[in-house]
Amino acid sequence: MKVLDELSERYFIHKRPTIKKSDNLEWGWRGRKGRNTTTRARITAWILVSTVTVLACTAKETTAPINVASVFILERNSFLQAGHTLQLNAIVTGSDGKVLTGRTVTWRSSNTSVATVSPDGLVLGLQPSAVVISATSEGRMGETTLTVWAHPRWIRDSVWNEDNTGMTLVYESEIGGLRNSWKFKEVTDSLEAVRKGWKAQRFEVRPGDCYGTDCSRSPVYERNEFAQAGGENLEGDEYWYAWSFYVPLGTAASWVYFAQFQQHYNYDSIWMFLKRPGQPFCALLDPKKNQYWTCDGTRGSNPLINDTNFAGRWHDIMVHAKWSVNSDGFTKIYVDGRLVVNYQGYTRTFGNDDIYFKYGIYRHASNVSTVIYYDEIRRGKNREDVEIH
Repeated sequence: MKVLDELSERYFIHKRPTIKKSDNLEWGWRGRKGRNTTTRARITAWILVSTVTVLACTAKETTAPINVASVFILERNSFLQAGHTLQLNAIVTGSDGKVLTGRTVTWRSSNTSVATVSPDGLVLGLQPSAVVISATSEGRMGETTLTVWAHPRWIRDSVWNEDNTGMTLVYESEIGGLRNSWKFKEVTDSLEAVRKGWKAQRFEVRPGDCYGTDCSRSPVYERNEFAQAGGENLEGDEYWYAWSFYVPLGTAASWVYFAQFQQHYNYDSIWMFLKRPGQPFCALLDPKKNQYWTCDGTRGSNPLINDTNFAGRWHDIMVHAKWSVNSDGFTKIYVDGRLVVNYQGYTRTFGNDDIYFKYGIYRHASNVSTVIYYDEIRRGKNREDVEIH
């Protein structure tokens, strides 16, 4: 508007009351000494109006719209159980790499008999198979592959009846294929392999026992686990869990996860019980958030059993927890009857998600086998429901 302001300051225009197309306009120049020099010019009104219009338009700045350059789906190569849902989230960016908001995203499933997806990205698993879910915005598309798996075979036999687990457990490795004969079996032929009663569970993982994305990760993970199925813990629930385990003397050192309390939504573990070579048996709080895997008593790590007293004997673990996203949550961990961890604070990160228990062998890939025995796996509302007497 600087040009228009200058015109109004330095020029004055004399015109008749009604401007016609052929009207004469009288304009003058105001000199430095205040004298007016008047010159008649025959200027048509439509030229003057057009000139002012052009000046006004050029004074305005215009911004070109930013086009969508890419679409990225945050959830990558996820697993989804048939009958369950998974919320996907898409990030739309422009050519400058910045996130664009308010853009329309269209979701699509490559096979609606395997999984469907709603207009807002909520996927429903229907039957076992792989499926590609895509998100498109203004001609740009992002994709992710989901694997839908059927509910594995339910395990209901005498070992659970004997131990009165208080929950249903499922053999999770069957997600990836048939269970090999060595992976899991009940044992009754060794007194050292039974904590109480007359039989226990023997888990073994051999080199190459991986499936799905575990085989393509770095490092590669190998597993053989049971998981709680049904009756998972919801916001505000308070339960006791217990299990006993035995690691034979001479078992090769390896990075092994023994048990986890895990969220279904993103499969992040709130509590993870693991053993690294040369370190104590440890309980880690929310390890993904803390990004800490060393058992030294800091950053959510809680040493439970020292390295020298670990193998060659049975150990009893009890966990009393209230599952909450708030500060009223808590976790108490007992080792061989002694309270070792007394934590107060959040015990879940998604208020609408459930927490379930899993145990067995989940390890960094190794060139030797790992064997662990488990017994007395239990869940209840009171300590008396789970404690070994």
